[in-house]
Amino acid sequence: MRLTAQAEQRAQATACKGELVIEAWQTPTRQRLDLIDATTGEDKSVEVDWRAAEPLKIVNARPRPCGYLLAASQGEAARRLEMLGVRVERIDSASSWSVERYEVESLSDAKRQDARAAIEDGQPIRAFRVQLRPGRAVVPPGTFYVSLAQSLSPLISAALEPDSQNSYAANRLVEIADDGLMRVLAVPSWKQPR
Repeated sequence: MRLTAQAEQRAQATACKGELVIEAWQTPTRQRLDLIDATTGEDKSVEVDWRAAEPLKIVNARPRPCGYLLAASQGEAARRLEMLGVRVERIDSASSWSVERYEVESLSDAKRQDARAAIEDGQPIRAFRVQLRPGRAVVPPGTFYVSLAQSLSPLISAALEPDSQNSYAANRLVEIADDGLMRVLAVPSWKQPR
């Protein structure tokens, strides 16, 4: 329980700090495996192609935000996050926030990939390429705020960064147009934890 609590504290402390990896691939290498020869029963050392999880090849990363804003129209996404145990708050009065908006550079249908190749589930995902545009936004009442200062912050980012293949946007659950989803760069002072 102590180790779990420490891991949760580390996850909470990363809000607004460091890099957030959006996409990474295993490193191709060769690995020696000890097997048993099926004919002789003797130990046999075999060198095989290997996809190592360490070190990962970082393909896409960006600075970690403080959290995310979901427009009031994105209620289904907010509800699904809550079902996963994420704390989602509603903004009750209009206020100005420092944000980054997603600008879609390209959008296409794609197949979800896993460590082996494309997953054949018959359902294409949306593959986004985005640029971030910093600015200010007047956030209307009813908007959802999802802070990354909570233990499930890695899950939150995987769900809400649109160019992640497992994101809610890639899977047609969130629309990023018209400020449907924005990254929070600095939490307003009245919203800071006490």
